[in-house]
Amino acid sequence: MKGLSIIVISLIFAFSANAQSISVTNHYQNFWGNVFDEMGGVSLDVTNNGASDIVLQAIRSANFLASGHESYFCYGIRCYDSTVDTADQYVSVPSGQTVPSTLIHYLKPLGNAGISEVHYCLVDTANPSDSICFKFIYNASATGIFENADNELIKVFPNPASKDVMLDIPTNFTNDQIVQVIGLDGRVILEHKLNGNMNPIIDVSAIINGIYFLRIKGEIYYAKLSVQH
Repeated sequence: MKGLSIIVISLIFAFSANAQSISVTNHYQNFWGNVFDEMGGVSLDVTNNGASDIVLQAIRSANFLASGHESYFCYGIRCYDSTVDTADQYVSVPSGQTVPSTLIHYLKPLGNAGISEVHYCLVDTANPSDSICFKFIYNASATGIFENADNELIKVFPNPASKDVMLDIPTNFTNDQIVQVIGLDGRVILEHKLNGNMNPIIDVSAIINGIYFLRIKGEIYYAKLSVQH
């Protein structure tokens, strides 16, 4: 049995400086991956509030990574690993316009718990004082579900699923035990009491697309479930 828990990523997004004409209008968080290769991504939309067109350069100003974590970012049409801090691509933002997904940042904990903090600045190449800076703080922590093929005793049909899933649960569990559907962030999405039925049908139509875990409450036995509508 491998003694490494699922890594849950939480994120704090904060501005450290405000620009004269640049603003981040949206940031989208998307976490995905598997038990040992979890990744988190954040995508930023950038708006030019000024009267003139601007050309922006991205600079990673700080890269404080927990042991075993890796950090990547994409800007323009290129992506950069932890060894590159200044993008050699430039993004033009016309006056009054928004460019979607201008900067995309990724953190890859590789199964390692810890807190990583990464800072970026978007700088107007014609006026470096007109810049906006922000930071991402990722907290990768363990949920306590373990990756072990012997523990994956719950069978799920169909998988991926869009509505009803039928479970095949070993009969050595007691009748009153509860099946939990758990998100990658560790939250319990729903619970279903067995009531003696070891082949229950669970409706997942209200759950958003993603990867989940089915677990017998209080046990280490689990199954992976993909929801795709």
